[in-house]
Amino acid sequence: MEIETIKNIIYGIIKEILEIDDVKQYINADGTFLDIGLNSINYIKVVVSIEEKFGIEFDDELLDFEQFTSINTLCTYIKENIESNA
Repeated sequence: MEIETIKNIIYGIIKEILEIDDVKQYINADGTFLDIGLNSINYIKVVVSIEEKFGIEFDDELLDFEQFTSINTLCTYIKENIESNA
């Protein structure tokens, strides 16, 4: 799966959880999650949605809100996880 596809899915998940119409307007791929007001509770909701959508499971140490500082770092992790499970 391409990074751009993963990124668009993540934007959709964040849009749904934070109820933001245009996530890309508020955050770019290198921007931090704090830029859009994502807190630790919403971060866990994002992680759970990602796990369900992509059929992956985050390692416990990666559930820390500060582990992924941007959409890009999260996309890279997801892509690597999908490829290693293929």
